[in-house]
Amino acid sequence: KDPGSFLIEVKKEHLNEVLSSGRHLLMKAIGSTHKKQSIEMGGEEVSLCTLLQKHKAPLSDIFNEFTKEGATLETEYSKKESLSYPHYVEHPKVLIPVFFGTNCELDIEFAFKEAGAETTTFVFRNGENEIQSSLEEFSKLISETHILMLSGGFSAADEPEGSGKYIANILRNPLIRDAVHDLIKNRKGLVLGICNGFQGLVKSGLLPYGEVIAPHKDMPTLTYNTSGKHMSRMARTKVVSRLTPWMKGASLGDVHDVPVSHGEGRFAASEDLLQTLLEKGQIITQYADLSGEVTMEGPFNPNGSMLAIEGLSSEDGRVFGKMGHTERYQEGLYQNYKGSYYKEMFESGVSYFRNSDNLQEKGVNE
Repeated sequence: KDPGSFLIEVKKEHLNEVLSSGRHLLMKAIGSTHKKQSIEMGGEEVSLCTLLQKHKAPLSDIFNEFTKEGATLETEYSKKESLSYPHYVEHPKVLIPVFFGTNCELDIEFAFKEAGAETTTFVFRNGENEIQSSLEEFSKLISETHILMLSGGFSAADEPEGSGKYIANILRNPLIRDAVHDLIKNRKGLVLGICNGFQGLVKSGLLPYGEVIAPHKDMPTLTYNTSGKHMSRMARTKVVSRLTPWMKGASLGDVHDVPVSHGEGRFAASEDLLQTLLEKGQIITQYADLSGEVTMEGPFNPNGSMLAIEGLSSEDGRVFGKMGHTERYQEGLYQNYKGSYYKEMFESGVSYFRNSDNLQEKGVNE
């Protein structure tokens, strides 16, 4: 009856033990669980399915129902492997830009430091008289880093006209574009984007094309979830390609649990482009159901992405983006959710720069 009360589930044989240990707490057994999908009380029985439909009915005209269309997608694993870095770097440098609306930079910074990298956060100032100096400083920092990390959030409140476009506009600035191209093409560095960062990579062309390009009608996009609402839940993803260094610590067929939180995460592209991505092994991770099968069925596919795409890489694997927040897993979290988390992703990115074939160069390329 009191605010903050706890509902505790215990085995029947331990019930008396729990009640006796309550001491000054008011504890009372209120019922027991059973195998039937229903609730029984006072001689009445109501199915959980009926309760769920009643719960969703008031907003059924606003939010779409999940569908089972294309429930299972058979995907051939890509056997392609990622490239390696030409030198040895013990502690690669990671640059984390913080835009107006970015909110995951601290989680990202923690994950990379745990993996053995050095991190630099840079606040991109968008005041009327500060944008040019921010662009110049951002460009310089990119030229000094090994990894450009675009983290999640709601950059510029998902404006103009949709998530990720603010980041894409910054990436298209000639100063930033040239610095990013030099990073991935000449210096063989990496780019990673998660959630909002993934949206920026797709809408700038860095994914799947591997370079910043001008917008055109045939480009893929990330758009509104088919459910019509923001999805904040746990999802499962299946590794179907190891083309990118970020998947070095995973095996083909691995299924990982990952938190998702987005309103515009549905990957959409033409049939021709989707086929090209499949053939080149650029589709890295796909949403999967409870049995580990790739699926279009919601809520396992939380946004309705075509081909259930959750993660995508450039053709050379050096640019990688995904919707799920892998950085949000830390030891001690999700104690009430039994899952398997790909916490090695950041370690894999860092290990790309620790090429064992070039150990003799250690100290030279620090």
